[in-house]
Amino acid sequence: MILLSAFRNNSSTYDENTFDKISTIRFIPSAMIDEERKQIHPQFTPVTPNNRGNFSNKFVCFRDSVPECHIDLVWSAAPLLPTSVVPKNKIIQQRLGIAGEPPVGKVLQHMRNVCNLMVKHNAYDKEDSIAPVRSILIRTLDALMDYLKENIACNADEIKRELQDSPVCLVEEGTILVKANQLVFEIAKTTENLLKPYIYKAPRKLGQYDDVLKTLGAQEEVTFDQLAMVLESIKEECKDKKMMTNERQKAHCAASCLFDLLQSTEGRCPISVTKLYLPTKGDKLTLSTNLHYTDLNESEARELPLSPDTEYIMPLKQLLTHQARMSPAQTEERLIQLLPQNLQPKKITTYEKPMDTNIPCGSSKCPLVSQIQSIINCQDIQDILLRLVQHQTEEVPGREQKVNIAKLGDFSNIFCVQELKTGFYDSNGKLVGERNLPREVILTQNQDQLILHLSHTDVSDHVGSGSVFFLPLARSINRICELNLDTLHIQYLSQVLPLPSSTLKNTFLADCNIPTYENLAKDHSSTQERPGSIVPCDILCLLDDSMSNKFNPGDIAVYKQLFVDEGECYVYALILERLPMIDDSAEESTSFLRKYKIDIGESSPKVVSVVELFMFRRPREEIESSESDEVSVVESFHSSSTSGGGGRNSRSNVSGKHKSNFETAKATIRREVKEAMMLPEAERNECLRRLYRTWHPDKNLHQIALATKAFQFLQQEIKRVNNESSVSFEETYSKWNEDITRDKAKEQRYHQEFHQHFQTSSPQGSGRSQFFPHSFTNRRPDLKKAKLWYRQAEEDFTAAKEYRKKKVSVSQAWTALMIQQVAEKALKALIFYFDGSQSMSHNLHHLLAVACQNQLTKKREEVLRNSINQLVQLRCDAIRARYPEDGTNRTTGEVYQDFDAPKAFKLCQDILRTVSEILP
Repeated sequence: MILLSAFRNNSSTYDENTFDKISTIRFIPSAMIDEERKQIHPQFTPVTPNNRGNFSNKFVCFRDSVPECHIDLVWSAAPLLPTSVVPKNKIIQQRLGIAGEPPVGKVLQHMRNVCNLMVKHNAYDKEDSIAPVRSILIRTLDALMDYLKENIACNADEIKRELQDSPVCLVEEGTILVKANQLVFEIAKTTENLLKPYIYKAPRKLGQYDDVLKTLGAQEEVTFDQLAMVLESIKEECKDKKMMTNERQKAHCAASCLFDLLQSTEGRCPISVTKLYLPTKGDKLTLSTNLHYTDLNESEARELPLSPDTEYIMPLKQLLTHQARMSPAQTEERLIQLLPQNLQPKKITTYEKPMDTNIPCGSSKCPLVSQIQSIINCQDIQDILLRLVQHQTEEVPGREQKVNIAKLGDFSNIFCVQELKTGFYDSNGKLVGERNLPREVILTQNQDQLILHLSHTDVSDHVGSGSVFFLPLARSINRICELNLDTLHIQYLSQVLPLPSSTLKNTFLADCNIPTYENLAKDHSSTQERPGSIVPCDILCLLDDSMSNKFNPGDIAVYKQLFVDEGECYVYALILERLPMIDDSAEESTSFLRKYKIDIGESSPKVVSVVELFMFRRPREEIESSESDEVSVVESFHSSSTSGGGGRNSRSNVSGKHKSNFETAKATIRREVKEAMMLPEAERNECLRRLYRTWHPDKNLHQIALATKAFQFLQQEIKRVNNESSVSFEETYSKWNEDITRDKAKEQRYHQEFHQHFQTSSPQGSGRSQFFPHSFTNRRPDLKKAKLWYRQAEEDFTAAKEYRKKKVSVSQAWTALMIQQVAEKALKALIFYFDGSQSMSHNLHHLLAVACQNQLTKKREEVLRNSINQLVQLRCDAIRARYPEDGTNRTTGEVYQDFDAPKAFKLCQDILRTVSEILP
């Protein structure tokens, strides 16, 4: 202040050299930012030999400093001068080098600093982890956008160069930062919901900054380049793996919009991207120039000699739903050719046909031809095709489809050769190469005539069950009828064809949940994840127990459905709406009181708690247990993690960050347990069960040290709360531990099958949406049937005891049979509970092996195994107890004279007790 007074009173001090010297001396205490701003970004600190980053004793000079009144525009990029030391005289300010107005470069740097740090806290699929500081972030970005708006006319090029790759726009009520090129001003709501979190409609609040947003890449309507960006982002997340349900939904929407845009503009829309990823028939995303396209039916029938890497583009008629009735060959080729040449997939023109050197089978009336013709001409097959078409399309087959299917009744162009060798020919009819292995069946076209070629073998080699002969035959039938059945329904057809009777055919389709032709509901979804359908048993181990997950309208979630006296089951649910909080004072970002309205296929929507909803975790890669991984356990399961990342660090920093993250985990656990105890009893128990699973070390193998400490603290906290509320949960720990152990074994088995199936070990992408793992089974746990079969076992056991009291001369054999029946039904109840399958076997050893596939604790498996072994030694057998022994010429009464009934009853009781402990 003395120096400033001297400047004002003594004009001789206005010497340029004096100003230059004084302006570079760091003697002014910097203006400091408040704690809220520090949570968004640390303050700029000039680095000097004496400073070394010491924030507590920081001094700045006049030159290049910015007055404190512009704090929101530069605090992370420039020194701040306290208001009290800023000269009011503009000339003095200029000579001292004080920036009266913040320099554009510093403002842009500050905006990049803040946004690039805060984007790490985006609340995509988790509840907002930094809700308390959102208000200061919104205020800061508003000030920055106002500055850009005032300076865009003169500095457009610099603003675009510095900010076009930074996430500077807040959407979703200030919880998500995105780049401006992710914004559009006009987009249909349904499309926007599907393209989130890659494309958003510009919030109304940002409308005043149109010029700024358009300079940075925002568009009036979604563009080709934006859609290509969406597909590339999904590709980065799923890499070379099969897309999950929501990924597939978003990729198909982006690709559909992309080709729809090409069609509506006749290929004249602006395109600047140099690479494009498109969905494949195998539900992957692949570079468009590495994809191939051709007529779908011909492609499936011909099985071109392609390398394992050759992939076909997803048929466009499946992407463009409004074009489903258009000719797939012409429409697909025309649309693909609207792409720039450097983005087009390759067209396959090779075709396969039998070699001219093939020798006829030599029989004037070949039995194989007769048999296959009788199968094809059978009315049953026409009915089954109508049923399959209806199931696939969810519509009653049209007149044209019925006429095409009726062609089978008169089809007779079937020829048989000794060995069906085929070759591949180009469009000029020139042989390109001979197929290495002969075929069993192939369908060719000669002008307007379709011909079915067979490789001659004995009829019994094919007509029986499960022969690979019937898969190409099913494809040929599909082509003859021009049905375009997908792979799954062709597989169904191939398994039906060899069955000898209508009853067996209909039974098989009923077991596959394919309804009869007359009774299919019009609104029935063809996807596995339709609302209300049961989740397959092999992916239940991948449920995400975190309750900080955020669900958006249109998402598919998993709902834990409870039945009175029948336990629980997990079904898919469609999120309809997130309901507002009843208590406005509740912390919505962390509260377990959140409610959602969901559709589970019932007559009316259902309102449920977040405690009852689940997402899936991505299938993990091989576990790497390292100290550097341990620092991120809180971030992995709770969005309220430490605010600075938690990525991989050097070993010297691990211990400090481990301690910091453990303290954060403790605070999170305290809050969650406290909130759980405020819930109604049923929700409280479920909430604590999920917390127990979330923090359990077996669920956190990649960060086990920190998880173990956090889990021990969770148990202490639950015990402390129990003592205060007189509510005990410790008695349920053993059941929870048993479930976790069983899930661990299931998850290991699933991961093995997953990686073997996809033959890749590349890391999973860090997805920003929910995911639904690929299921390798149609089996779904059926608790209702499990309870039913267990009740039947108990009823039979009671009947056996009553029958025993009668002491009839043949009761020993009948007692042995009843005991066997009780054990059999109890084991089948277990199998229903675990995977919903129904075994037709009566063999107790076989049923036990099925029930004990890594799904029971060692103790319970040992009890069951010992009991079953002893029952078998006692001859509790479904066959021996019913029929006389021919070899020894004895009746069942004679065989079972020495039967130890009391021991058998005791063993049977042990089996029932063990099964009852396992069932909910």
